[in-house]
Amino acid sequence: MTSDWNPWRFVAHDARYDDHAEAARTVREAVSSTVNTWVDLDHSALVELSGGLDSSIVAISLQGRDSHVALCSLKTPIAGTDERIYAQQVADQLQLPLDVLDLGVEDVTVDPLPPPSSVAPRMGVLQHAVSDVLAAAGKRHQVNSHLSGAGGDTVFCYLSNASPAVDALRTRGLAA
Repeated sequence: MTSDWNPWRFVAHDARYDDHAEAARTVREAVSSTVNTWVDLDHSALVELSGGLDSSIVAISLQGRDSHVALCSLKTPIAGTDERIYAQQVADQLQLPLDVLDLGVEDVTVDPLPPPSSVAPRMGVLQHAVSDVLAAAGKRHQVNSHLSGAGGDTVFCYLSNASPAVDALRTRGLAA
């Protein structure tokens, strides 16, 4: 049996970037190319702006596009979760209105079954409610695609343990 793709090939020592500017440019081009290709195919998009960095990068990738782009942000009644101020800054930069969608706790299913079309074996407790609210917004805005920054933590290997620090220590030493 052979593997056509192996993630370890991309973290091997000879595959690493020494120039941080070049690494940033490569990531920017990959994200921009991917986001814009989807919008070119579908001619429209609903961008879910969480207020975080990942969704902001996705949205800013669309700056200057003639395609139909709608921006939305979720508002919940849970204290400390309102990031509309950050999402609004991105909307202002893009000169597009921000549609604020209410996500009520009554919409949350505590033990949801994944839909038959799901490729993931499980979903977060809020995902069904979020998906329903965003699907309704997509219909209202008459868009064909839904873009978000979801998964950005996975792509950029956000870990809640000491692994990144240990990796940096092994690679560059204590002084770095």
